[in-house]
Amino acid sequence: MPRQSIHAELKIPKDLFDNMKERLGNITEIFFIKSDPLTSEQMLDLLEPKTLLSSDHINAYFSMLNSRHDHIYGLSTYFYTRLISSDNSYEYEAVARWTKNTRIFKKEMVFVPINMDQVHWILAVIWMGTRKIQIWDSLGHSHHKDSVGTWLNKYLKDEYDHKEYNVNHHNDMHQLEDDDKKDKNENSIRTIGHSNNDNTRQSVIYMTRSNYSISSNNSHRQDNTINNHPTQSKKFTYNTRSQYNKLSDKGAHEENIIDEWKDFKVVDQWVQERGPQTDGSSCGVFVCLIAKLLTDGKTEEQIKEIIFEKDAALNYRKVMTLEIYDYAIRNNTVTSAE
Repeated sequence: MPRQSIHAELKIPKDLFDNMKERLGNITEIFFIKSDPLTSEQMLDLLEPKTLLSSDHINAYFSMLNSRHDHIYGLSTYFYTRLISSDNSYEYEAVARWTKNTRIFKKEMVFVPINMDQVHWILAVIWMGTRKIQIWDSLGHSHHKDSVGTWLNKYLKDEYDHKEYNVNHHNDMHQLEDDDKKDKNENSIRTIGHSNNDNTRQSVIYMTRSNYSISSNNSHRQDNTINNHPTQSKKFTYNTRSQYNKLSDKGAHEENIIDEWKDFKVVDQWVQERGPQTDGSSCGVFVCLIAKLLTDGKTEEQIKEIIFEKDAALNYRKVMTLEIYDYAIRNNTVTSAE
């Protein structure tokens, strides 16, 4: 007789599971997790040991994690395939808007589910605080580590340059303007820097996607607006001495306006270890299970203990299905498909 699971993460209430399975088999419905739908048939497929999880399954599960936990962010399974096209070319512009409502650098970790060659799921986990990218491959040592790490580091650099960097300095600009309103005794000056004879030169601080530069220009008009288009330069003109001094106090000099970017360290979680997957279909289940365990604060040692338990993937298929089912029922996002 097989040993019963000792880990709560792999257990489910039998009566609730039986009721769910009966409903899925008798009623044709669609279960929405935010904007990600799963049909009753897809829910039943999730329970089948030989079913390779689809993008629909994984996206619905990650949407559920996103809605429940503020410290993590799970990207769509389509993210990486858009970032890296079929001819292995990098296209940041294809995903530039995918995080327009999420500041990923404020998250503790970001999950990137990746389908390798349309046959195998792996999970990349980006840890923002420790600047580390973990590669979790349920088959064991991953030969995808170098390529995935390279492309994700390039994406993180572009994402920071295009969004986070601009947001931070947008906030600085507004703070300077607010401070200036309180400085009523400060006399406005027409130039910043110096002048040659009668020719007044105005210094303009330019913010590009990756750095500031300070230059002089005779013809620039005052422009305190921020253009949020990611491919255009942004320019700020500071027209009072106090603005320039306050900017300097913040350390906003040409050479250190931003810390030098350093790539995230890429780590293969298995090195020479074997992975927990022993079949050809449970890779997507392990992607979801590992993401959930990390979200719940499990250590690497605890995670490996759980995922190597006998029938871990089979049991977690039931947990996933019941979690998705319960979420949709509680949030009243179930509709008839008939």
